[in-house]
Amino acid sequence: MLYANAIGLGALGAWALADGELLAAVAFFAARPNAVLLLAARNATFYFAVRYYTAVVKDAGGVAAVTVGIVRKILTVICSLLLFSKPWANVYGVGGLLFAAALAQESRNARTREKLQHSRSSSALADEESPPPPPKHSPRRSPRIDVSK
Repeated sequence: MLYANAIGLGALGAWALADGELLAAVAFFAARPNAVLLLAARNATFYFAVRYYTAVVKDAGGVAAVTVGIVRKILTVICSLLLFSKPWANVYGVGGLLFAAALAQESRNARTREKLQHSRSSSALADEESPPPPPKHSPRRSPRIDVSK
């Protein structure tokens, strides 16, 4: 990931330099030191968000990580609606209901998978505990041994 970001930084830096945007950005940040602090804070939070997201993927899987990301987006919209005066749109409520339904369905699927796994492991244990099958040849006759070879 570090190499990919370094390559992206180099490519975008070269593009911004050739386009003239890099010099405009340097002038903007030189005139506004507060903007540099805001950019540094944004980069720090982005760094910790990526580390957390990667840890969630490693520990709980992709579905859980996507769910966490969606919850974060929902909370961002809710905070935006509370902090800034915006008109309510019914699509917000529909989206929330659909998300709650998706969470309920995923929870149901997880319980079903767990029951299925449990029943499979129980039947595997029952198979291991059953007695071995009887021998296929009769104990009175010994098997023929071919000594002609």
